[in-house]
Amino acid sequence: KWRRRFSKRVLLLDFHTHHLSLAEVRVSGDGELLNFDHIDQISLPDEAQERGVPTNPQAMADLIKQTCLEKKIPAHRCSVVLPPEVAFQKIIALPCDLSLEEARLHVLNPMAGIQIPIPLQKTDFDLIPTSLITSDDQQEFYLLLAIPLEIVEQILQVLKLADFELIQIEIGSFSLL
Repeated sequence: KWRRRFSKRVLLLDFHTHHLSLAEVRVSGDGELLNFDHIDQISLPDEAQERGVPTNPQAMADLIKQTCLEKKIPAHRCSVVLPPEVAFQKIIALPCDLSLEEARLHVLNPMAGIQIPIPLQKTDFDLIPTSLITSDDQQEFYLLLAIPLEIVEQILQVLKLADFELIQIEIGSFSLL
């Protein structure tokens, strides 16, 4: 158990509609070389996930734990990739010269007049700056990614039951970046 807690290995989980992809990644040397092991794809019944998110956290946690035991994956930390359909994605324009934190606060401000069809307070959202600005140089564009909190909580519950520590959650279309 101690070896698992101090391991530099990370379990990668990629949730899809009908399967779960997983792999173990090890960082070698001074952090510049990644070694991937135990790459696998596990078919899942249709009812196991809804929109790529586990419907039964305990069953998914048991599957992940059992797979790690069988493959002798000592990882304790985990990185999760979710399918793009679970996230709201939109390009938005914000005033130039905002720091990232100021941009986040600006988006949350109802008086800013940004039209977003979902309540951001009920999401885990991120802003990704682009290098694009409006023709009048007054605004710059950001990619807004928002995952509903209930989906994030579902993933956190699976990982807690499987005894894994979450490092990050990514959206599939951006995870390769």
